[in-house]
Amino acid sequence: MTAGKEHFLKRIAAAGAIALMVSLTWFNSQPEAAGLIPAPWDKLAHGGIFGALSAALAAACWPRLWPVAAVVVPFAAFDELRQLYRSVKPVAGGRRGRRL
Repeated sequence: MTAGKEHFLKRIAAAGAIALMVSLTWFNSQPEAAGLIPAPWDKLAHGGIFGALSAALAAACWPRLWPVAAVVVPFAAFDELRQLYRSVKPVAGGRRGRRL
């Protein structure tokens, strides 16, 4: 494979990874997203999405794979924290929190 073609394919993979991250963030911010996929299939979907993201980033960064972990792990943490924040219901006084 020529260097130009390899560079082009790496850019396509990076664009796919960015598009996947943007679409995941946008779709998860929609109110209809909560409970769209029933348990336990939601875990399988979650693993598939982050597996696809990891594969796209690995293709874009090959042979250096540390950027995959440097991007996927914080993005997964951000996604989980955002889901946790959305699951907390407002309590008296308009504050957000869980009742004990």
